[in-house]
Amino acid sequence: MEVRLQQAADRFISTLGNNPKVSSFRNANDAFFNDAELAALRKRYNELLIIARKKQYDGTLTQEELNTIRALQAQVSNHPITQRFVQARTEVLDVLTECNNEISTLLSFNYAQVAAPPAKCG
Repeated sequence: MEVRLQQAADRFISTLGNNPKVSSFRNANDAFFNDAELAALRKRYNELLIIARKKQYDGTLTQEELNTIRALQAQVSNHPITQRFVQARTEVLDVLTECNNEISTLLSFNYAQVAAPPAKCG
């Protein structure tokens, strides 16, 4: 039985890995984290956020600085690579949810909850 289960798991992983939505997500994920232009925008945005938090605490944050941060946030959010990443992530989560539902039905318990309990922060 254990060998058959392993074989079934291997087939499942292979099938999932060949799913076009999973492939699309991998490509979008790679682009999101490796595109130099987008990485520079995200880095600058994060740097400005750190500075803004300090200035906000000191009471020296200006509206112009807030506007600059908002504009940079919009550039990151509206970047075509970010848009593809968000769309692909949504689609792959739908696929994984569907897979979990099918497996859970067969096993009569929520497989994802047992296989990977929620992470605890802290």
